[in-house]
Amino acid sequence: MMLAMLALLGAMLPWLMGTTLAANVALRSAWSPGAGFVLAGAGGILGYLLLALAVYLADLAGFSLFSLPFVLCLGAATLCSAVFMLAALRKAAFSFDRRLVWPLVLFSLYACWLAAAHLLLPVQSWDVLGVWGYQAVDFIAHTTGPLEAPFEPFWKKHPLTLYLVIAWSSWLSSFSDAGLGALVPWLLCAYSMALIAGGYAWYRTRSPVVALLAALSLVSLPLLENHILLPGYGELFLAAALVSACALMALAMAERSAVLLALGMVSACSAAYLKNTGVAYAAIPLAAWAVALLFVHSRKALLALIVIFGASVYWVWQSGIAVDVGPVVLSFDADDKALRFGGRHLSLGLPGWSTYFSTELTSRLLNQSFQVAFLVFVLAWAASPLALQRERTDQKMYLFLLLACTFVFVLLSLSLLTDDGLRHATPGADTGHSRFSLPAFALLPLILGELLYLLVVPSGTGPVVARATPVEAFADPVSGP
Repeated sequence: MMLAMLALLGAMLPWLMGTTLAANVALRSAWSPGAGFVLAGAGGILGYLLLALAVYLADLAGFSLFSLPFVLCLGAATLCSAVFMLAALRKAAFSFDRRLVWPLVLFSLYACWLAAAHLLLPVQSWDVLGVWGYQAVDFIAHTTGPLEAPFEPFWKKHPLTLYLVIAWSSWLSSFSDAGLGALVPWLLCAYSMALIAGGYAWYRTRSPVVALLAALSLVSLPLLENHILLPGYGELFLAAALVSACALMALAMAERSAVLLALGMVSACSAAYLKNTGVAYAAIPLAAWAVALLFVHSRKALLALIVIFGASVYWVWQSGIAVDVGPVVLSFDADDKALRFGGRHLSLGLPGWSTYFSTELTSRLLNQSFQVAFLVFVLAWAASPLALQRERTDQKMYLFLLLACTFVFVLLSLSLLTDDGLRHATPGADTGHSRFSLPAFALLPLILGELLYLLVVPSGTGPVVARATPVEAFADPVSGP
């Protein structure tokens, strides 16, 4: 049992390292506790992505990071980071809000139940059992044997990132009979998203109770629950990259921080290295950020951007396009109206309206167990005139998050114009359409924080507080955002 727990801890080290390092950065900056939780959550996700990059670069250089010395070094570095974090918290004399006790107890019980169910259930996801698991096993055999040549995957549809993440946790789990923690990165990814959603709501409303409500609303999303209990699909990490990017970029607007903006853009771009279609999701936060800024600052420039975009789409429709740069492989045949993207050849066409609307309704409501998540999206659009009456920073943050979520839903709806979407997305055929909607639904707890901000924070009292020392900023959980 002790060996199983050590293996589980080893699988968690990249997440712990990223979370504590990001928390250290936040503690030593003048950012509020809410922003600190957002940064810590984003750090945990980036920890696994940076591990995958390090493992890949090491393999190209001819040596392996799947070794006991590297695990010990990573563990020592994580311990040092955690010690520095605790010392900074102690120095800040962080005060615990008593209103948090019962909500935190309830959330902790729910989180423990998710962890227990995740660890006890066998691996069942099709992506792992069908393809990804084989790639991970092949890489483990490759990197723990003689490294005569760099690893060459036999199936190149997706980038290597998540294969390497699975390989790391699976290699460590193999040291215990129970195989504990083979896919624990997916559980921790969901916890990071909860930190981000809760931290963002705290930042906006200055209410720790609302923060816990936002975090609970995220982890209780039916699709996200499913991806925790049946881990291994790429959509959870794709959603995490999108949530992390949007939260950091929204905070950058409030804090006027180039560092937060850069981290947000890095998180957005990381989506391109998670799945074959990730580049489309990577473009969404960047597009929403540009549109929100132009809407608030220059309507003429926004109109010009829309005209240029429309003209570009028309030109591509008439003349075609072919792009092949890194993970981006995109071509469109103007004669056959066929699209090549994400390793698939797609024929475009218009489905019957009854098929289209029944699929959308099933995806948004039925497969969400009729949860109120989509209602939050509708209410957010209804409340947008109220948000536009706020000062410019509030307008930009609200529009940015709302547009990002909207663009994901639009992208998902457009997939039904392809033959592949009609084969696998319609009710009764597969739940793929709903699975792909996870990134959009995961953004809704951030929008919930914006809605509650409109209700509880009076106009004219924006989220930016007077600059204080890092100790002062963290010592008072309610004096600032």
